[in-house]
Amino acid sequence: MKKFYFLCANELRMMGYSSVAYVVAVAFLLTMGFLFLFLLEEYTRFAQSELLAVAFFKTFWIPTLLVVPAITSSIFANRLEDGTFASLRVLPIRLSSIIMGDWLVAYSYYMILWTMALFFPWITQKMFPEVAQQMPFFPMSFTLGGWSFIALSGSFFIAIGLFTSSWVKSSLVSGVLTFVLLLAHFLSGEGLRRWEALTGKTFGSHLWSPDYYNVFLQMEDFCRGIVDTRVLVFYLAGTIFFLFLAHLMLSRHAV
Repeated sequence: MKKFYFLCANELRMMGYSSVAYVVAVAFLLTMGFLFLFLLEEYTRFAQSELLAVAFFKTFWIPTLLVVPAITSSIFANRLEDGTFASLRVLPIRLSSIIMGDWLVAYSYYMILWTMALFFPWITQKMFPEVAQQMPFFPMSFTLGGWSFIALSGSFFIAIGLFTSSWVKSSLVSGVLTFVLLLAHFLSGEGLRRWEALTGKTFGSHLWSPDYYNVFLQMEDFCRGIVDTRVLVFYLAGTIFFLFLAHLMLSRHAV
């Protein structure tokens, strides 16, 4: 256990000295700030059917497509390319501990970014109180629900990034693969839902309904306090599955 904590602390220190981490943080905050200002303008000009908090959290997929590949693509790919992973395997540390340590560090960084993004509503309330009084702003229940879904789904997204990074030896290819897999996940549920509406055909059982895989509906449900246990199982099982695949891929490089 001490070796695991030492590994995580070392990874956090390396990330703290990495310029990429700062660039990703700035790009993420700028993106979320722009999206929040855009939504704020729309909500002050026209009445909307859903709360601003729901609309804000439903845009989470846009920065996620950029952040997750950026922070996970080089974790294993660079080590495999320059041969440092073979040196790491000589140490008396289990492969599963290495994978879990890297996952925990990347996931913690991902959640820190999202926690910082929640300060945008607070800053707006302090700087523009007249705007905040015009609408139901960010109720605490909706904020906790949206943040909880980001925390749940984020574990799955980071696991996908680690899998692709363990699959190839190029961080660029790993980033592209992660982007494609995440984009497919985000668009598949909504795309199948619209396909059903156009064709009138269904996928049969309720378990395989497109609504079950629709990320935007899942986020809306969590914001409103509706938690489907199937969604919990899906993301937790998906996290374990992709971490297991990463373990299989990296086992081939074991000394």
